[in-house]
Amino acid sequence: MDKNLQNKKIQINYRENILSCKKKPSVGILGIIGAGKSFFAEALAKCLDVPLFPEPLEENYLLKLFYENMLKYSFEMQVLLLVRRLNIYRKCNIGLEGGVCDRTIFEDSIFAQVLNNDGLMRDDQLKVYLELYTSMMNDVKPLNFMIYLRVSPEEALKRIKTRGRESEKGITIDYMKKLYNEYERFVVETSKVSNIIVLDWESLYNVNDTAEIVAQYLNGKLTKKPTIMLDNESLSLHEIKGSSPVELTETVLGQPTTPKIDSLSTLSPEF
Repeated sequence: MDKNLQNKKIQINYRENILSCKKKPSVGILGIIGAGKSFFAEALAKCLDVPLFPEPLEENYLLKLFYENMLKYSFEMQVLLLVRRLNIYRKCNIGLEGGVCDRTIFEDSIFAQVLNNDGLMRDDQLKVYLELYTSMMNDVKPLNFMIYLRVSPEEALKRIKTRGRESEKGITIDYMKKLYNEYERFVVETSKVSNIIVLDWESLYNVNDTAEIVAQYLNGKLTKKPTIMLDNESLSLHEIKGSSPVELTETVLGQPTTPKIDSLSTLSPEF
């Protein structure tokens, strides 16, 4: 059997199994720093009526030190994040309550790889990290769905500067571009075995309306993936297949939906 066809059948059967049981969906929100994951994750969790599992940035005592001196703190930072993300992931994906994770453990290796490629994490440190990561992943069950918020590194950096977190002042456009490229590769590869929806999140849409439409699809209330109409343009939900996204052009419940664009100043504190 063709591998692409086999993967497609696995994904379809997996979604049918989710909808046939009483378990609420477990969803991970993916994206580079500054994409808007936190705000969208919060809105989607409310629409799905499931717990929200935010990324524990406020409790990360290494974050500011890391951005000030990546070479010195890269290994400690990645191990700390890996352990914390595993703990959050376990809470999100156990039992019938489901949940929405603001970032997932699956993405964690992206950051370690970028650091190693830049000479900011030694090869021996990366090897230790990957052994730990692989060991942890052996006990990790897949999420029901993952949603990738696609934002250019330039736009994401603007949002980072607007929200003005002290710990993020050291982030550079070069670092953001490398993260973006690794995320694009990661999404294509992961989509071969997982359910991934890609949202074009370059502009600021009405997050609550978008989350409601996505939640309807995840809960099985929409039989086809929708396209969200925006001022004669379309913010589409995509399913990644192979190396490029396939645009899906179904309207929502027979009627186009037209979210309003919120200003950056309105949304930026939540990014």
